[in-house]
Amino acid sequence: MVKILGGSLVLIAAYLFGMKLMEPAAEHIRLLEEGDLLYRILESEIRNTRTPLPILFGELSDRTNTRWHNFF
Repeated sequence: MVKILGGSLVLIAAYLFGMKLMEPAAEHIRLLEEGDLLYRILESEIRNTRTPLPILFGELSDRTNTRWHNFF
């Protein structure tokens, strides 16, 4: 019984440690996915509406509150 409990604790600790190590990478992936989305929106708006770029960049900047806000 003690071996099962000890093994379970080791597995839980390893899982939690892995989740802690994964957090920065997951945030980086979310940031890249949002950048890709904003790029596709930019491409679509340029192609379809012929909106002037300064106005378009302002609109894209208003749509996001991540690091991409400063890019646009």
